[in-house]
Amino acid sequence: MSATFHKSLYDPNSRSMFYKPGKNKLFDWEVKTDPPGITTKLAQYYVTSSLNDRLGRPIVFAIAAILGLGLLTCFRGIIDEHELFAIAVMCSGLINLLSYLFVTVSAEYRYFYWSGFSIYIGFAIAVISIVSKNNDRQGYVYSYRMKLIVFVLIGIAVGLVATAERLPAIKRQVSVTPIDTKLVTVKNIRRASTPNWMARRIDGVVSNHDWNIDRNRFYNGTISDGVLITTVPTHGLAIEVEFGTGREMGRVLVESEQFKKVVDLSSPSAGSKTIYIRPSTMHGIEHHGSLWVGPASAFIYGIASFLFLAWVSRQFKANRP
Repeated sequence: MSATFHKSLYDPNSRSMFYKPGKNKLFDWEVKTDPPGITTKLAQYYVTSSLNDRLGRPIVFAIAAILGLGLLTCFRGIIDEHELFAIAVMCSGLINLLSYLFVTVSAEYRYFYWSGFSIYIGFAIAVISIVSKNNDRQGYVYSYRMKLIVFVLIGIAVGLVATAERLPAIKRQVSVTPIDTKLVTVKNIRRASTPNWMARRIDGVVSNHDWNIDRNRFYNGTISDGVLITTVPTHGLAIEVEFGTGREMGRVLVESEQFKKVVDLSSPSAGSKTIYIRPSTMHGIEHHGSLWVGPASAFIYGIASFLFLAWVSRQFKANRP
């Protein structure tokens, strides 16, 4: 659970669900993309940008909540209705985020939508409130009990986020071997959980021998060009291998540990064919480390954070309203 939580925070799968999936029996929905509206286009630009990739990860949500709650808790003795709202939504988002250590079934970004939405709103209000100079504000007394509860929540957050274990990647090798003189085109070799717009052509390290790379970054080869070998780091996920198809395409042998399949890529018209290599029992995540080191470290981080916040609060108590 700790390893899955770490994956969810730092590198979640499918960091945007904005793009329509391929239609099949399970999925049959879409956004307006043909042609896209102005707001749709702007949203697409943002969700595919490096800015969103950096700021849109749950670890950033957690840090923003800890900082925002810390600012309002330590530097305020009286809070107005806006600050009270900011504290409420940040606590809600942070509790929602931390709960996935115990109940999540997948490292999917979609589980953190509310956390990001609520924490960013609350954090913005907190920053604006702190930098504004208003010493005559009317509001609610920040009681010792409320401050204690927020300090405990921040301490738990620091402890759980700081000590979440990294999920060890399992390196799986996939080899693609042309078996006749006709062309073989490899479009993608990647983890099946990664959306198309986020993925590279090849996930991991590739040894392409004499295969040619065209302008679309596709790998093209025949039997004389040798074997295309890739090493893909996964977390017990399926690997998808996508080939180009057409009249001039040949046959290819796909191998990966216990998987072995000959694929005929010839077809009346140009298109694609995808082969899924599912994980076997040999790809299970093995237990590692000690059972008590993680909880003990989380407890130490939590207590240290609580004591630090209490000290900062005492230092600024006489200086801020």
